[in-house]
Order: sequence, then structure tokens, then C-alpha cells
Amino acid sequence: MGKSLYLGTYAGIPIYVHWTFGFVVLFIIYAAVTQGMVLSSVLWFSAYVLSLFVCVIFHEYGHALAAKRYGVITRDIIISPIGGVARMEAMPDKPWKELVIAIAGPLVNVVLAILLSILFYVIFEEDFISADFELLPRDFESFLGLVIIINIALFVFNLVPAFPMDGGRILRALLAMKWGRVKATKIASIIGRVLAVCFIGLAIWINHPTLGFIGVFIFYMATMEMQQVKLKGKLIDADLSTIMEPNYTMLFSTDTIHKAIHFYKTGVARNFLVFDENQNPVGALPELFLQEYMQRSDVAEDLLLRDIMSSSFGYFDSRENLETVFTTMNQEGWSIAAIKNGDQLLAVVDRHMINSFLRA
Repeated sequence: MGKSLYLGTYAGIPIYVHWTFGFVVLFIIYAAVTQGMVLSSVLWFSAYVLSLFVCVIFHEYGHALAAKRYGVITRDIIISPIGGVARMEAMPDKPWKELVIAIAGPLVNVVLAILLSILFYVIFEEDFISADFELLPRDFESFLGLVIIINIALFVFNLVPAFPMDGGRILRALLAMKWGRVKATKIASIIGRVLAVCFIGLAIWINHPTLGFIGVFIFYMATMEMQQVKLKGKLIDADLSTIMEPNYTMLFSTDTIHKAIHFYKTGVARNFLVFDENQNPVGALPELFLQEYMQRSDVAEDLLLRDIMSSSFGYFDSRENLETVFTTMNQEGWSIAAIKNGDQLLAVVDRHMINSFLRA
């Protein structure tokens, strides 16, 4: 995440402001100096800019709370100068659930625009559309009108059918209802990249660097999304038996670290299960542990694995889907897991085996 400022946790979801948000403050100062703003104008302009990001936070909470309804956990919401992102651990497999999550954010902006329009009418006794105000706020009336426009703009802009924008995810969810997630993502990704190229071309034509940056960002994210879905499709279609290792090396809790390092250096395995005297798994020895001890010069000759092994490992049934194995190991932080058929230990699977399969 890098250096971020923690703002608090609401509805169980922490909010952070990325350090690059400081550029927004610099932008406000720059605008104030170059435009010759008086203090009151600077304050209204600052409130206007900050209100944009408050609306973005509400937008992201729309996604997060809709996801929570379907059991999808949102790790956090991060606000940066280019917008916000709700980082979710996964997306639901049902396309219609993804559709609800994707559209929930823009709908929040619609609700905000309607409520603020009513407030505007109640206070000023006129429609905000017919109100006379400039692009920069100078009083509460112009400020409120511009905040309404912000929410309308967020709604319209996010419906552009290009990843990672909501419109691209809505399009992908609709296509997935008929053609499945992989093909739907491929189609949506192509559309997103075409639109991104159009944005870049338009940015060059009208000399608009921000639009060009958005186009590059959309093109990159659409490409990455396609790659991720392809990998997920490969995992879903794979049989766990094709990558698990039945001829695994057994290390015991009474073995020394030097024995484990020897096995690692000779290429026997990257990650190891550690067994007790009854040949039951009791721990794990991840590759990162071994690399750390290999770099140290103060490792005792008689250092036993039971004193340094990790307790982080798990079990899978031999019939388990490889995509489930991959997701669970990432979520739990397991470097290696045992494959069982009933009570019988058949094989092991580790991160290196899965990553080698994905790269093949």
C-alpha cells in the first residue's frame, strides 16, 4: 500500500488516503496563486476539491457494502489523486452478483445527486440547472450546485464500458450471463482497450495530458484483467493430480536446519512439510525461512526444525479444484499443503508447483 494516512474504519472497512494525495494540496495552492484567489475563494475551492473525494468514498462504499451482502470481504478503501478503489479479496462467481456490486457505486452518486438537488431547491427555491454559477465556487449556492454536478459526472464517467471502470465490469457481468466469465472478460477487455486508445488519441489531439493518463491506465488495467481471468480459467480447468507431488521429501521435527538447507540446495524441493515421529505433519518449512537461514552465519549446527518451523500449513482433498487450492493458500499464507484421500496422505502441493503450472 505504501505510506498512507489512516482515516478510520466504518462498517468494518478501513479507509486510507495515499501519500500522493498531498499533490492535491499542492494543486490547490498552485491554483490559488495563479488565479489570484482571495482567502474566501481558496476556502470554497478547497471544500469543492475535498467534496469530490468525499463523494468518491461514498461511491466506493456502495461497491463495498453491496459486496459484503454477498459475502465478499473488502480489505480497505484507498483514496488517491486519481480516485478511489475498494480492494476486495475476490469477486462472486455469479455474474448477476458482480453486476449488482459494479452498479452499486454509480447508483450511490445518483442518490447523492437527487438528495442534494432537493436540498438545493429547498434552500434557494430554484432548480440547480437554472441557477447561475461559474466553474469555481464563490459561495454556498455555487458550491452545492457544483457538488451535484460532481455526482452526475461520476455516475456518467464510471459507466464508460472500459476496465477498471464500473461500466466495464457491468458489461463483463452482462456478457458473462451468456458466454461465461473468461469469454466475457475477453470481449470487455478488447472494448476497454479500444476506448483507451481513443482516449489517448483524443488527449493528443486536444493536448489534454490527464485524459491521456486515464487512457494509458485503462489500457493497462484492461490487459491485466484479461491476464488474471485467463490464469483463473486455467486453474479452474486443471486437475490437482496433474501438479501435486506424490514423491515428496520428508523432514522430521528432530532434523537440523542444515539438513533442510542441503535438501533445498540440491533442488529436492522448495518448501517442505515437517513430520513427527509418527509421520504426521506438524509444521512447514517455507522457502523464505530457508533463504533467511542460508544468509546467516550464526546458525547453530544442532538447531532443530521443531524450534523454527512454521505452523502455517493445511490439507486438501485430492479431488479439490486447483483454483480453490490456489485461493486458499494465498488467503491463509500457506507455502505448502498436504493432499489427502480420507486419512491417507497422498502428496503435497506448494506455491512453486502452482506458479510453474501457471507459467507453462
